[in-house]
Amino acid sequence: MNSIRKAINGRSVAGLCIAAILACFLPSSCKKAQEPAAPPTTEPTQSDAPTGPQKYSLKGTVLAVDPTSKSANIDSEAIPGFMDAMAMNYNVHSDADLAKLKPKEKITADLIVTPNGGAYIENVNVVGATADAKPKTP
Repeated sequence: MNSIRKAINGRSVAGLCIAAILACFLPSSCKKAQEPAAPPTTEPTQSDAPTGPQKYSLKGTVLAVDPTSKSANIDSEAIPGFMDAMAMNYNVHSDADLAKLKPKEKITADLIVTPNGGAYIENVNVVGATADAKPKTP
């Protein structure tokens, strides 16, 4: 009977050693394969939003001026990184800039876009008149 106990105890010790060794290696080999990281997003996030006004160079032709609302309708060229070419109303904060604007004149100006979505033009410069604004000679 003693020999049977020794055989069982010997096997138990060997079994425990094997179990302990396997326990050390199994957790690392049984880990779930890590999923690949998501590709970086190009969508702007709230933290990407500008914190101050953004300035763009505007070139265009004045279509109409409304001194009452301090605005001008301008057919502008595309503004790279901001918008396509289009005609739209722009607010003009300065009375001096507003006085420079006449229909059919080509202008340059700074377009200021505020973080809350407002926009206005400033630093207006008249660079010429459109071809149909020139007086015709007989």
